[in-house]
Amino acid sequence: MRDDKNLYITDDNYITYHVNLEIALKKWYNKEKLTRLEKLFVMMQLNDKEKIRKISKGDEMLMIFGKSIEGANEEYGVYDKEAADEFVRQIDIADAEEKGIEQGVKQGVKQGVKQGLKKGIAQKAKDIAKNMLKANMNVAEISKLTGLNQKEIIKLSNNL
Repeated sequence: MRDDKNLYITDDNYITYHVNLEIALKKWYNKEKLTRLEKLFVMMQLNDKEKIRKISKGDEMLMIFGKSIEGANEEYGVYDKEAADEFVRQIDIADAEEKGIEQGVKQGVKQGVKQGLKKGIAQKAKDIAKNMLKANMNVAEISKLTGLNQKEIIKLSNNL
């Protein structure tokens, strides 16, 4: 980004990356597999609308970007603002979906661990209660020590 005096603006909110666009272009010319980012880099360098359409085919986000740069005027940097805005919106949606999936997975794992622990603890309490029954301890005492209710302990004793 530059200010009105054509000087670079830098602050803590911006990260500057220096990208060699020619590397992606060489990969494309050599028909090597490209990542989405590399395809974007190639599209920024192409002037041929058909080539832009071909490289973006099948990827909605790239197709939106392609439409935004198809009408670009190299000399003035004119572009379709609505298409560019839609491209940015699609990126935001993709990022939000990815974050949502990550958060859902984390919550699901956490929930699964909690449920697993509860089941494991409950099973362990039943195993201990069975051992206590085998040692002829009374049901009320077993209930007090294991936290299991007396009906559940009686049911366990019937299955011994």
